[in-house]
Amino acid sequence: MRKVEIIDRLLTAYQRDQLKHNANMWEIYDISMPGLISLVKESPILLLIWSLVIFVIGVALEPIIQRAVGTGP
Repeated sequence: MRKVEIIDRLLTAYQRDQLKHNANMWEIYDISMPGLISLVKESPILLLIWSLVIFVIGVALEPIIQRAVGTGP
């Protein structure tokens, strides 16, 4: 019966938003580089958006890199 009482208390505290934790936002939502890579890989829409962003960055940086390396016009 003690186990049932503890589970009941936990569920009641959860329903009332009274549970406290020491985790920060990064740990709760797994906002890390591996977590973001996994999220992008699993979502076709995010993969498309990520691909377009990388393409635009590549096009924008190409002239700068060519001038720095000395291969551009």
